[in-house]
Amino acid sequence: MAAPAHDPRFRLVTPLGRGGLAQVDQVFDTKRGIEAALKYPLESPPDDPDHFTRLAHREWTLIGGRRFPGLVRILEPPRTPAGYLLLELCRGTTLEAIRTPLPTTAALNLLSALAATLEFIRAVGLVHADLKPHNVFVPADPDLWHSGRLFFAKLGDFAFGRFTDEPEDARLGAGTVGYMAPESIAEGITSHRSDLFALGVIAYQLLTGRHPFMEPGDDPAEVNSRIRESRPPRPSQVNPELTEQIDALVLSLLAQEPEERPATASVVCQRLRDAGATYPFERAWHPSHFFTDDMTVAQFVSRHLDIPEVLKGELSIITEDDPVRLRLILSANYRRGYLRYHEGRFALDKTLYWPLALRRRILNEYRSLALNKRKAAIRRAVATAGGRLSEPAGAAASAARSHLLLPLLRTATVKRLAGRLAREAETADETARAARLYTMAGELERAECCVWQAAVALRNEDRHREALREIQPVIDLARLRGCEFDIRRLLMLQADILKDLGEIQPAFNAYHHLLALYENRPHDKLLAETFKDLGGLHRQRREFAAGLAAHRKALAIFEELDDELEVSHTHINIGNILWEKKELDNALRHYRLAFHLQRRLGALSDAAASLNNIASVYHARGRFRRCIRLLNRALEIQKELGNTREIARMLNNLGFVHHYIGEAGRAVECLEESIRLTRRIASQRDLLFNMGNLAAVLIAAGRLKQAEETLDTVEEIAEHVELSSTVAQVHLHRATIHRRSGDIRAASDALDKAVAHISDEGDTELHLDLLLQRAGIAWLLNRHDTALALAREALEYARRYQDPTGELNALLL
Repeated sequence: MAAPAHDPRFRLVTPLGRGGLAQVDQVFDTKRGIEAALKYPLESPPDDPDHFTRLAHREWTLIGGRRFPGLVRILEPPRTPAGYLLLELCRGTTLEAIRTPLPTTAALNLLSALAATLEFIRAVGLVHADLKPHNVFVPADPDLWHSGRLFFAKLGDFAFGRFTDEPEDARLGAGTVGYMAPESIAEGITSHRSDLFALGVIAYQLLTGRHPFMEPGDDPAEVNSRIRESRPPRPSQVNPELTEQIDALVLSLLAQEPEERPATASVVCQRLRDAGATYPFERAWHPSHFFTDDMTVAQFVSRHLDIPEVLKGELSIITEDDPVRLRLILSANYRRGYLRYHEGRFALDKTLYWPLALRRRILNEYRSLALNKRKAAIRRAVATAGGRLSEPAGAAASAARSHLLLPLLRTATVKRLAGRLAREAETADETARAARLYTMAGELERAECCVWQAAVALRNEDRHREALREIQPVIDLARLRGCEFDIRRLLMLQADILKDLGEIQPAFNAYHHLLALYENRPHDKLLAETFKDLGGLHRQRREFAAGLAAHRKALAIFEELDDELEVSHTHINIGNILWEKKELDNALRHYRLAFHLQRRLGALSDAAASLNNIASVYHARGRFRRCIRLLNRALEIQKELGNTREIARMLNNLGFVHHYIGEAGRAVECLEESIRLTRRIASQRDLLFNMGNLAAVLIAAGRLKQAEETLDTVEEIAEHVELSSTVAQVHLHRATIHRRSGDIRAASDALDKAVAHISDEGDTELHLDLLLQRAGIAWLLNRHDTALALAREALEYARRYQDPTGELNALLL
């Protein structure tokens, strides 16, 4: 075959390289008037004359319509008769040509740029499956690698890749020896995490100057065996300038099990920054990169955009379903920092900005309206309260107009109309809407009162995110005026909601901020409650000393205020921490103090709850029958009072104790009755807790099918109320079920799903359970070294967080 470079369309500039199948030349394309890279076959193998053509068409299928700067673009569909592939000319150098080891910052920045490209291909549903230094082009100027400026690592040669929803046999070949992940070698499995393994190999080379598994001339079978069976030395053993943080990241990328590698390349980018990279990876992903030529507005919005529902309708109207207009709007918002990328989607952090050309069109429509309609449009612009419509968005054109009119109105006009509309909304019992309008009117006191009511109602309906969104504008207004102390009740509610959501560090920050506002101010009940809630968070993180200190401050303030009932509640909280510390005598003393106070005050429901806590001490001491008698007495009291929620709670606890002593039938009876009552009072969080216990009992009793059905319900509710920790617990229970059923692969997948929902900050018990289960699975798969390492990690974790049960399980492993 004649080389296409001899075609009159192409003028040869210089040869660029030659591989096993193809030659690549730099040419001048007279048709396009540009220099390009021309890839064509040296000669077709006699047993497969169309091999190059199939590879070229496969690469076009995978990335032909993509315009991400980190991909080597294919400039036109491959021409079958001509037998060539026309590619973007990359002016830089390949990673293969770089002399290593590199200075640490330069290496970390190059890796971050490459990880940004891997994140993009993951987000659009691609697996490269043949990542190696030869396929990566980087800028030739080393100064740019150090600079902290944006540049791209261009990834090419996708011919052996696949779409994530394709089967493995859709690939046209295997990867390259030395860069394939263990699961790719053993089972032919490729994924985003197998690409991350190859990134780990490249990272090792750039940072140390050595391949982690291979020396020149090594037998490929021996290299594959090393990858599957051994772990390389820490990079710092080869290059002492590297930190432990870099060691941990590189070795996590090279982990044997896919689920032990980072979840996504964007996580890798963040960890590289933590290790010292200065690459601005957040700017690498632009909304326009995610468009393809055949993509509609609706497709882009559903796949890549997280915005309020009302804005989706307005986008449809204002763009007239034109992807070019949508791209214009999103680009304008991205440039202003209004859009934030996360895991393949863009979230709107502020009010949507409309580009000037679109603003003019909408405003011209407004000017053409009659005077009375213009007045109505102004009123509606204020009534939307920043885009939140009080009516169905039937007239979406006027909804879009409202966004544009509002910033153009005089402040006095907005305040006057907002105040009037807020009073109408409050009279109609639309408290959330009234709060927004009062905020626009600058009436802080009324705004705080209304948003408090609205947020409490939303919280009771388990709509916590909505509650936080309603609260924030009022807090912003108070901060602007320097009077946050006046809305301390609202700040407390915000912190409580964050705690409900399991966002431990933000909740800590919110409580500490509230405490700082009390400096040099008189003590009140809210201050004591803040210390009490802070103590609860410390307990959740198993920071017992800090938790006890916070509760004792709360106790002192409640005693100062002579609030005996709250004093009793705080004794319970102190007792709970002492119980977890296994200081049972001290815990029992605080529980009894609480019980006697509550009985004297006639607070029988609280007294019954204290009996429940006293019973827990007897349970811990192994006096189970005494524990059951106390729980039954507490249950009788709650039944006399008709307190359905507490009856359900007592039944749940009784069920757990019966389960613990092997009375599975009685345990299931109690738990099912608890769940029936909980459903009646519509407390979804209590329902989740009780059903989680039921699932654990059913698993222990070997009733795995019934346990699965229970877990399905728990997961559905937990996702609805956005409780990540409960979703994680569901996946951990499922892993146990799969292990008992002998399906180790499914158990491993369940643990992988749990990881995304477990935060190291607050979910200490879940994290420990995850480590123990992983160690158990590794042992079953005869990966004894991995199992031992995980068991040791679990042991250290259990000791750090003072969990004796976890410590015992880890020692047994």
